[in-house]
Amino acid sequence: MKRILIINPNSSEEMTRDIQDFATLYAENEAEVVTAKIEDAPKFIETYQDEAQAAPGMTRLIQKNQKHYDGFLVACHSDPNLDLMKEISHKPVVGIGESSMHSACLLGDRFTVISATTGSIPNKEALARKYNLGKQLTSVRPLDSVTGAVDKLDLCERVSRDAIDEDGAEVIVLGCADLVGTSFELQGRIGLPVVDGIASGLSTLLGFINQALFISKVRRYGGHV
Repeated sequence: MKRILIINPNSSEEMTRDIQDFATLYAENEAEVVTAKIEDAPKFIETYQDEAQAAPGMTRLIQKNQKHYDGFLVACHSDPNLDLMKEISHKPVVGIGESSMHSACLLGDRFTVISATTGSIPNKEALARKYNLGKQLTSVRPLDSVTGAVDKLDLCERVSRDAIDEDGAEVIVLGCADLVGTSFELQGRIGLPVVDGIASGLSTLLGFINQALFISKVRRYGGHV
């Protein structure tokens, strides 16, 4: 059976456990998945400084596990240090941000990203532009903009409906690994495709692994590997 290492770039034990539980069920009978957090990273990745703090631990995980896993998934929607991970790995590396955004564009013309905080909006917009998807990104809707004591799924439904009614969103992308496992029920509530980054990333990565594909080292990701 194929083996996948999921890298949670933050140090949250709860988020790591939630990712592992979902990924185990999602990849059942297809791959063995192991989720590892970065002990010396912040509990939440939002700024470039947070990404830099997580980089050494992520680098160590990728380097020491090249022979033990068939592929790697970076489980943060900001895709922190993703280019670095691709440079130091021969095995395929997928970020849940790049995978989910590209998947959304295969399902509709305009998509909205649901983010955890208002502070993450500029970086989400920059990430979409990096992947040449800036025109398809119709909005970034943060959960912390919603008032009232409601649960995570209700929050997602509220901002999704706002994105549909006000922004013309055709697809919803869950822009934080902390929202893992909510896509199926949310999709049923709003009647539009909802892309979960972990699910999308695992599917993309398994496709690469099954095709024996790898990171090209000809130019951009040549590095010193």
